[in-house]
Amino acid sequence: RFKGNNIIIKVLIFIVTSVVLFFLVYGIARLIIYIKNLKSLSIKVIVKFLPVYVLAMGIACIVLIYTIVNEHTDDIALDQINNSKLIADTIDGDMFKTINTNGKYYTDEFLNISDQIEAGYKKSEQFSNVMPDVVIAYVVKDGVIYRNYIKAENNTFYIKDIEINFGNLTSSIYPIEYNLNKKLVEQYYSVWDNINSGNDNLSLLVSDYISEWVSGITPVYDSSGKAVGFIESKVDKWQYQDLFFYQVISIVLSVFIFITALIVVYFVFILKRSLSPLKEINKCVREIGEGKWNTKVNITSKDELADIGKGFNIMTDKINQYVSSFVSLSQEYLKFVPSGLFKLLGKSKISEISLGDRGVNKISILSVNFDVKEENYLTFSGIDDYFQGINQKYARLFDMVKANNGVVEKFDAFGMTVIFPDNAFDAVSASMQFVDQLTEKSAKNNFRIGLGTANATVGVMGNNSRMSITVMSEELMLMEYVSGCLSKMKISHFAMQSMIDEIQNNSGFNNYRFIGQIKHPKQDKPIKIYEFINAHNLYERKLYLGTKSLFERAVNDYIEGNLAEARKTFSSILKINESDKMAMYYLGICDKLDYKTTLNWKGYILD
Repeated sequence: RFKGNNIIIKVLIFIVTSVVLFFLVYGIARLIIYIKNLKSLSIKVIVKFLPVYVLAMGIACIVLIYTIVNEHTDDIALDQINNSKLIADTIDGDMFKTINTNGKYYTDEFLNISDQIEAGYKKSEQFSNVMPDVVIAYVVKDGVIYRNYIKAENNTFYIKDIEINFGNLTSSIYPIEYNLNKKLVEQYYSVWDNINSGNDNLSLLVSDYISEWVSGITPVYDSSGKAVGFIESKVDKWQYQDLFFYQVISIVLSVFIFITALIVVYFVFILKRSLSPLKEINKCVREIGEGKWNTKVNITSKDELADIGKGFNIMTDKINQYVSSFVSLSQEYLKFVPSGLFKLLGKSKISEISLGDRGVNKISILSVNFDVKEENYLTFSGIDDYFQGINQKYARLFDMVKANNGVVEKFDAFGMTVIFPDNAFDAVSASMQFVDQLTEKSAKNNFRIGLGTANATVGVMGNNSRMSITVMSEELMLMEYVSGCLSKMKISHFAMQSMIDEIQNNSGFNNYRFIGQIKHPKQDKPIKIYEFINAHNLYERKLYLGTKSLFERAVNDYIEGNLAEARKTFSSILKINESDKMAMYYLGICDKLDYKTTLNWKGYILD
């Protein structure tokens, strides 16, 4: 329907559409990726922006399309005027007026005029953008307007076969009153009046039962310059507008999509650039959350975000100062209250502890007692010497506690208590290292180490102004009692029955022996005691382990009241290992008891 290089237009539209689609897809992809990274803030901005943009652009497109279509309706009229003028200029007016209005089809004059109209139509193809759907020739004779269809649809030139009966005659042309309504007839006669008034080029908008038409009308003149008729070139307005509308809307939508893609890409770029300081701040916030208190944000923009960045850096400086002070204070505090005690209470830091907090935990206990008796104290030159000696011991012992996963519950000049929350083997291992350390020549070996296992109560005691975490259990109290009892026997490393029950199935910890039982201070039952063999000399250790079964048999004979048999066995042990102090101690007791009654015998080492 449009004259010209339609294929070029289609190719251009295809290229533009392809480019638009590419940028649209690229922009949407980048937008989705960026939204995922920026999360809620970007989504809110985009969600608020896009509906307004789409609505505004939609309204603009509708107005633009409406305006373009209406303006091109005027262009159609001009094209049809030009078409009718080109056709009218090719017609011989003198021949045109001789067309027989009451003759048969296809007279010579009629065929010549048809050829002239066809020539004019082909000429208009070279200059017109919109070719006519229909070309109609109107001949005016004696004030009556006659017409005939010369050219029809699809650019096919032919004469319309219409017969109008005039009595007994037929004709290829007929008065317009025969097939047009009154209103149209009046319009055409008005056109003829305007032509007679000197208006050469006229446009007309007419409606019939088929459609609405846009017409261009030009008069045909004879050799004397008198108008003898006119040529009407017209197109179907609605059909043309529909076609033109779809073409316009495709172009407008392509442009709209292209512009939208550009805006989306630009919007993503601007959003990314504008909000990049927020990403920097977010990164720094995460670093602070990870404990990097000296984090600083670097924002170079000169806007509100830069002010936020400066405030953020001031805040991190303050936080870093407070945290550094708090960490230093916490580290200093942990020197007095170890964090392992917090964990036994189910707490992770000192600020969570409250007065009265307590819990029951199964733990292994290592108790160290220093004999600060007069004869032991005299081995030191004074208080300073004693202080230095004890301090040197603790400096080494604390490292051993840490290496064996222990926690020092308390320590002073008289001894220390260490707990092992994980397992009993850590306690035994640490106790052996303690013995090795405390029996060095440089150390004064006045100590006793006891081992036990119990369900202990760990709690916070004191008042609101001063609190302390302490460990309490009956086993720990009995260990203190046993330690005092064993001081007479020179036993430096012992274990309660509870500890032996934990380690007896482990072949790596079998260097202990049963040495007897002590009367329970509150109940009528014995307390079984075991001694760990810690001889540094391999030969001496071999002697102790070699006589272990004999020694334990002698102890059981003693407990059962078989004192003679016990005395005999202890004597045999001393012949093998003359340095066995416990065998000497038992032998001395048996010698004294030989002359006393054994009634109500309990078999205790001490009464």
